[in-house]
Amino acid sequence: MEATKWLSSELVISHGDLDSKNVMWNQDSPIIIDWELAGYKQDLIETAMHWSENECGEIDKDKFLAFISGYNKSQSMPQAYWNVALASGYLGKLDWLEYSLKRSL
Repeated sequence: MEATKWLSSELVISHGDLDSKNVMWNQDSPIIIDWELAGYKQDLIETAMHWSENECGEIDKDKFLAFISGYNKSQSMPQAYWNVALASGYLGKLDWLEYSLKRSL
């Protein structure tokens, strides 16, 4: 929670669940679906983790770094202490758990 407060100046409007299952393709054009979790967030690390996860649920370092590199090419990286940003990324997992539990009830 402290990490999220510290990073609050880096909030952007974000999809909130930009996992590969929420991207459909029309030929070479991506179409992002499932916007129910959209809102103001600091989402870079969480999205990079989603896209670099392998079949066993482990983070593939090369994929993670490729995602971050691609992001950095399209816009400048936010200035942050990355250990704090990674700690903040866990809050997204807790938010997802809360959302799923409420949805199932």
